[in-house]
Amino acid sequence: MVRPVYFVPEQKNVESLITFFQHNAIDIAIAVDEYGGIAGLVKLDDIVEQLLGADEQQQQCSVPIQQIGPMTYRLSARLPILDWAEAFGVDPEQIRLTTIGGLVTALLGRIPKNGDVVTWQNMKFTIETVKNNRIESLIMSLEPLVAKP
Repeated sequence: MVRPVYFVPEQKNVESLITFFQHNAIDIAIAVDEYGGIAGLVKLDDIVEQLLGADEQQQQCSVPIQQIGPMTYRLSARLPILDWAEAFGVDPEQIRLTTIGGLVTALLGRIPKNGDVVTWQNMKFTIETVKNNRIESLIMSLEPLVAKP
């Protein structure tokens, strides 16, 4: 079944977006920037989730860093890079992303799946939960640093 594609300006506010979705009986639209380029995808479900608060997984992972074993941590993918870098002694200047989930996705180089593993420096990241192609939580294991002779 082919359905028409709806476009909305990326500057459209949430209230008018919801009205637009209701009026057109749709739940998804493409956001366009001022030049007519695609800026992203807007889904009614995402708007409602943001307005009503976190889902169950986010509530379970309300603490962005949880130690779950020796040198093993559960991280919220939304943990800001600066907070993560400060907590684990990483130089944030070498990372041009805003969240730990963004870093792991970039290191992976593709859409993440549950159970994917990627390493960076002395850290092993195992993706624990993915929702809508976005990492929600991950497990980070620290490997001991080996001094070079």
